[in-house]
Amino acid sequence: HKDLPVGTEVTEELEIVKYEPPLNVAVLSSGCTSKIPYFIKKTDEERIQNLLSILDSYKNETFYTSEKLDGQSASYFNYDSENISVCSRNYVIDNSESQYHKMLIKYPSLNKIRNICVQGELVGGKIQGNRYKLPEYDFYVFSIFDIPNQKYYSVKDTIKFCEENGLKHVPIIDYSFSLLNLPDMLKYAEGKSLLYNTEREGIVVRNKDKSISFKVISNKFLLGEI
Repeated sequence: HKDLPVGTEVTEELEIVKYEPPLNVAVLSSGCTSKIPYFIKKTDEERIQNLLSILDSYKNETFYTSEKLDGQSASYFNYDSENISVCSRNYVIDNSESQYHKMLIKYPSLNKIRNICVQGELVGGKIQGNRYKLPEYDFYVFSIFDIPNQKYYSVKDTIKFCEENGLKHVPIIDYSFSLLNLPDMLKYAEGKSLLYNTEREGIVVRNKDKSISFKVISNKFLLGEI
């Protein structure tokens, strides 16, 4: 054993690997043709190991935690247009037969959004082996981005929007969370999913206005102990 400082990156030494597969063309038939536009923020959260100063700097601030679902990022936006654009994490998807587009049928309210971007996780079907044993593809919102003002809705307003528009929000774990030291944060990330009796991938931690956010991946998930 080595005496390493807290936060040291040891994934290579411990042979920890998390495979992030490309989009399953056969299943999703994505039809990706262009990159996500500059005015939409990408949904990839930074890992806490790269943001350790936050744990001390914001230890007195209140955060909320939500479950990080093991799926594929999906974004729906309208910006001064009559048409809704559909995106994966990095690309605009034009194929109307993709599972991304089918969420517009499942959740008609997405067709009515104006000047906002609704971002969430597409899960179920053959995505990541359907760890939650969902009977069909589904979509869980985790953020709403105000495009003209370039800022996120608060968690309260995001949940209210979902309730008013018949959308599902990612499971909230704690509405009043105080930051912990790194070992305790990693321990906190472990636990059962709120969608199904399986270990969760981890958590996402955000402050109330979402100006600070990061993810904490469960070591059990990384090591395949699920």
